[in-house]
Amino acid sequence: MTTAGLLPQQEMMTLTPEDKLREELAGVITWHARNHPRNLQKELGPSEVGHPCARKLVSHMIDAPTSNPGFDPLPSEIGIGYHARLQEHFDNENTRIGRQRWLTEARVEPWPGLTGSCDLFDTDTGRVIDWKILGDASYKKTSRKGPILSYQRQLQLYGRGYERQGYTVNEVALAVLPKAGTLAGIYVWIAPYDPAVAEAMEARWVQLLTMADVMQVETHPERLAAFETADENCQFCPWFNRTPVGPYQCAGHGN
Repeated sequence: MTTAGLLPQQEMMTLTPEDKLREELAGVITWHARNHPRNLQKELGPSEVGHPCARKLVSHMIDAPTSNPGFDPLPSEIGIGYHARLQEHFDNENTRIGRQRWLTEARVEPWPGLTGSCDLFDTDTGRVIDWKILGDASYKKTSRKGPILSYQRQLQLYGRGYERQGYTVNEVALAVLPKAGTLAGIYVWIAPYDPAVAEAMEARWVQLLTMADVMQVETHPERLAAFETADENCQFCPWFNRTPVGPYQCAGHGN
């Protein structure tokens, strides 16, 4: 039985109360996710400056107009929620043991002007720890092949930040939680802290800034093509487009 006054085709397009509520809830989440200070910030942090794609970094530097549509914010929102809960657990652990063994979400500065928030630092072992909450495909890939280069560099940059604050840093670790798994499935990757990695990242960053300025990329965006690309999650890059239109868009590494 059709709704009064509507043709069958029109009835199919009519939103149910459930549809309307779903859209309203999703709309509120999306708006606040996109307008969160973390997502509005223009300056890159330790999680971004170590990306192996020079073209992506220079595009960030000149605030190039993006072409890749925004992605559903829910995975990121879940990750933010996980991080807040984990911070609470380790803050409470400090209270339980009666001392501040764990430093949570502390601001660090790997080099002057580059700041970020490190998930966890163990003062007993001198170990930087970064949480990643990954979906099934990313979790399996990381646990099989190890963390991508950006993650490894991010950890070393956090280590440099703590070292600059006077802490002894011995190791860096990635702790990957499976979004749909259990605690038994936590994947951990540990490496020695190597200050040379952060020093190389700083030198690279200064070099890219200098090159972008000398080449006047901001006024000659076609010169972005001169910067090297790298194959690391191209599909999530703000400037990715399989069929590029204009100088700001990139079809991905090797294209």
